[in-house]
Amino acid sequence: MRRYVIRRLLQALPLLVGISIVTFCIIQLAPGDPATLMINPEASLEDVRRLKIALGLDKPVYVQYWRWISRVLRGDLGTSFIDGYPVAAKMLQRIPTTLQLVGLALLVQVSLAIPVGIICATRQYSVFDYAASSFAFLGISLPNFWFGLMLMLLFSVYLGILPSHGLSTYGVGFNLGDRLRHLAMPVLVMGLTGMASFTRYTRSSLLEVVRQDYIRTARAKGLSERVVIYKHALRNSLIPVVTLLGLSLPTLFGGSLIVESLFAIPGMARLAVQAVFQRDYPVIMAVNMMAATMVVAGNLLADIAYALVDPRIKYD
Repeated sequence: MRRYVIRRLLQALPLLVGISIVTFCIIQLAPGDPATLMINPEASLEDVRRLKIALGLDKPVYVQYWRWISRVLRGDLGTSFIDGYPVAAKMLQRIPTTLQLVGLALLVQVSLAIPVGIICATRQYSVFDYAASSFAFLGISLPNFWFGLMLMLLFSVYLGILPSHGLSTYGVGFNLGDRLRHLAMPVLVMGLTGMASFTRYTRSSLLEVVRQDYIRTARAKGLSERVVIYKHALRNSLIPVVTLLGLSLPTLFGGSLIVESLFAIPGMARLAVQAVFQRDYPVIMAVNMMAATMVVAGNLLADIAYALVDPRIKYD
């Protein structure tokens, strides 16, 4: 297992370098530049040129990239073009907020979807199965922004029981109850819409496993249905769910782009949106590389989890 993990990590390095090159080139191809957006509209062309020189934007793209990757290899993500603040410090301020949101959403997805999927599989074609399947299809097709707006309209405007934006009430310090009230609707939006996929994968995978010969043998030996399902069938049916779970973290991070902007939550995703509109290249690169690293890490963790779920899988 150790050799496999080391080999995968070494393979990930050129992949991340390639992603950084493509991302850097795409950013450069976008219309507009930071200097034009930052400077006074009445400034002269000479002022714009001096600002570009100060930001290093006057150099060829490959020179700019070499300077950026050289700083990154030294542990320096650069400074923001907009406020001159270190990018690493800005990200460290926002990451805990996004982790709270994504972690709670993932907890909602897994804790609800897997039990619902099991019940749907064990009670196939029942009323509960049809209702849960309909909810799953609705959740897959439901846009996050529309669902969030409907929740805001219901719980904030009509009922007035949940705050519509932010992480805390103005003038109130950190309070767990207040924080959970502010996170309730964003977590519901990300959790319930993402729960649909977990439910469908759990149901379909478990239905496939319970038709296998060894499950019929376990039933023929007189084992109770609970033992057959939870001890023999469930573990072997979790591989597709583990795959989805490994990719869900970067997917949730991408989904939080809309949710954090909609609910005005000061997290990483909102920082990325602001950086794109302001053409803040160092912040955009840092956020994109963090997302790429999460995808690579998610795939690696899913592969490792396969061996834990199914002992037949061995890595050399």
